[in-house]
Amino acid sequence: MSSVDKEILAFIKKIKLRIHLNIIINYIIWGIIGALFCGAAVSISALLFPLYKVYLIALKLAAIGAGIAFLVSLTMVPKNYKAAAAADSMGLKERAVTSLELIGNEENFALLQKKDTLSKLRKLDYKEKLKFKINRKQIILFIVFVFIITGTNFIPTKAKDKAQQKYRFNITQEEKIASIEKVEKDIKKNSTLKEEDKKELLDNLTSLRKEIKEAQSLSEIDNSLSKFQIKTDEIKDKYKENDLNNVASGLSRNNYTNNLANAIERGDKEEIAREISNLPQTMQGATEEEQKKVGKDFADTAKNTEDSELKKSLNDIAEKLASNNPEKLKELANSLNNFNESLGKPMDNKYAKNELKDIQSNFMPENKVADNSQHQNQSAQTGNNPQSGNQQGQNGSNTGNTSPNGNNEQGQKPGGNSENPENKSSDNENKSGDNKEKPNQNNGSSSDNSGKTGSSGGNSDKGSTGLNKTENGNAAQGEDVYLPPPPDSKTAAENSKPQDLSKVIGKYKEKAYENMNSYVIPEAMKDIIKNYFTSLEQ
Repeated sequence: MSSVDKEILAFIKKIKLRIHLNIIINYIIWGIIGALFCGAAVSISALLFPLYKVYLIALKLAAIGAGIAFLVSLTMVPKNYKAAAAADSMGLKERAVTSLELIGNEENFALLQKKDTLSKLRKLDYKEKLKFKINRKQIILFIVFVFIITGTNFIPTKAKDKAQQKYRFNITQEEKIASIEKVEKDIKKNSTLKEEDKKELLDNLTSLRKEIKEAQSLSEIDNSLSKFQIKTDEIKDKYKENDLNNVASGLSRNNYTNNLANAIERGDKEEIAREISNLPQTMQGATEEEQKKVGKDFADTAKNTEDSELKKSLNDIAEKLASNNPEKLKELANSLNNFNESLGKPMDNKYAKNELKDIQSNFMPENKVADNSQHQNQSAQTGNNPQSGNQQGQNGSNTGNTSPNGNNEQGQKPGGNSENPENKSSDNENKSGDNKEKPNQNNGSSSDNSGKTGSSGGNSDKGSTGLNKTENGNAAQGEDVYLPPPPDSKTAAENSKPQDLSKVIGKYKEKAYENMNSYVIPEAMKDIIKNYFTSLEQ
């Protein structure tokens, strides 16, 4: 094959490729238009049948249509003869077709004809004459189908609501099953939970996975998740951390052990060990009275502690601090080490309980998640209101405990909205017909400041459950406090015996701290609760 033949074929090949490129683009456009037609049909169907995210379906169809059209167009390669005919239509006047037929012919006439064709091909601007042009019909069809898909997407129908619910159900189902698989792996690696509890949790998760897979609605999934929450609560109740909260509450009453109390509350073992090792050196700078005060705090904390080893170590420390005996103070470090070791079991219980809380957080029912989010928003707004924050801190009305039957427990929190003993006492007196003279409240002071009736003169705080107040508004340490009987109690309020204030504050502070860890409470509200109890202990 001569060089002239090769050059002619090269030009024809270039023209052929240009034609093929136009075919590919044209096929892709028609493929997209065809897919959009299907998408428009789906969009119209979605008005009557539950189909979610129709626009995504339309986009997927368009992509699929374009892909199929592209693959089909790759097979639509034009022949050399068609390319030569296209070249002739651009002004070569049958030269290209004739030269293509004379390829390989070396006669004089054939050579002259091919050289003439080659000279014309070199001057031919085929790219300009083979420009791709979009058909007007294609543009109109494209716009119409896009308009149909977009317009139907904004028309609300019951079918769309059902589709959204179904989509949400499918997503929730997939998420919960994925969470179950992740939690199962974490439980197997967990070292704080007991083996029998691990087995029970894994069995519960297996049942939960089966129920979620078989569920037909979100309400069924929520019911299964609620049952799992209850079963997990039963396991969680085995891990008691009351002693730990009690110790943290009792040791937070003085500056010498306040940092240790905070470390215990956080569950930071390293910080606890560090604070305990530093405590003997810290106590060397304390006066005899301060040592006795710290010892009393340890002793008071031991009274409300159930764990025998922890109680023993607390009493041992209290005895050494209260004795002010140099020989016993030398043994304080050993007692503190025993105290650190005795914290191990309650601390493990705290870790285990936190692990169980984390597991529960992965399986919150959808309606409870929404309620918690709304509660957090409302609480955040309340916490950002200075006036509201002051009121919360003064009367503590939002930090009360709740009994199992949903009623607020009377007298469960100093400063709560419990029934005023003075009013109750007055009611009993009126019923019996004994009209006793009220105490004088001249100059803002009460004639009876025994703390049994809870009155403190003209400036008394009726909502403080009878706590005696000092002049600066804080509860006086070492005094007795009156606790009103429960609502269903038939015993008269005045027959109840006063209790030591320090015991009462520690007990209710412990319950308040436990509730803070059990429920979703904003950090601002936690600070208010802590400051409230700190002010009572000062």
